[in-house]
Amino acid sequence: MKKTTIQAVLVGMLVVGMAVVAGAQGTPPPGGFGRRGHGGPEGMGGPGGMMGGGGGKCTPYQFSFTITSTQPVLVNGVASTINNTTTGTIARDANGSTYRDVKGAGLGPWAAQGGTQEFIFIRNLDPAVLMNYFVNVTKGTYEQFAIKSHTPHAGGHGKGPGNGGTHPNAPTPTPVTYVVPGAGAYSCAAEQTTFSHTIQLPGSGSATITTNRVYCPALQIVLEEDHNDPRFGSRKYLLSDYSATPSASLFTPPAGTTLVQGGGFGHGGPKGMHKTPPAPPAD
Repeated sequence: MKKTTIQAVLVGMLVVGMAVVAGAQGTPPPGGFGRRGHGGPEGMGGPGGMMGGGGGKCTPYQFSFTITSTQPVLVNGVASTINNTTTGTIARDANGSTYRDVKGAGLGPWAAQGGTQEFIFIRNLDPAVLMNYFVNVTKGTYEQFAIKSHTPHAGGHGKGPGNGGTHPNAPTPTPVTYVVPGAGAYSCAAEQTTFSHTIQLPGSGSATITTNRVYCPALQIVLEEDHNDPRFGSRKYLLSDYSATPSASLFTPPAGTTLVQGGGFGHGGPKGMHKTPPAPPAD
């Protein structure tokens, strides 16, 4: 396989990982992380917002996350699997600004050739900034896109598609006490929900797809989620290492990175790229 193809695969997997981690703007489709609504039996959802909130006063936090997946593949006609691990850090400040640092290694036999790729997504909702940043840590560059000021919708965040209620067919969550593993003691009065759905496969077979999700209402965030689909493999998402005080410096591009023009990643257009970013605040 050519090097360019390998790089495309790696970037594609990281984009998927970042979509799972958090959607930056707008109302996510059913099943997004951080949403209490029915995620649908087909999986953990698309680019939904794992990190609830945005605008107004929010409860700050910082976590490490790990996404591990196993996907079935055919290699020269023989059944095999590809194992992949994506790690990183997420954070939110009192303004609702969000930070996502995503690191992904190469896939299976291509790991040695591809190496680790790292990207950072920052959504800074400080009224004096209002900027999205996309940082390619591997290359030491970043792009910026201005955020249009808007009035947040009334009602709570993280309560399902459209910020409405739950899906009418969603199972009732079970109250659980969940302790976040790793450094930092955090215990949440959480909600655990299990989705299960059986589908017919071509021919006479069937497959049962399951998702188990633990959601923390106090932080508006999914703490753990396991998903298994016999057709496409399994995936586990887990938060750890809680901190209640993320550094303010997280919400601006890292020192030493260079602003680049016209990369086309994001939805701000050239207008946002010409707005001078603020100096990184001191910790």
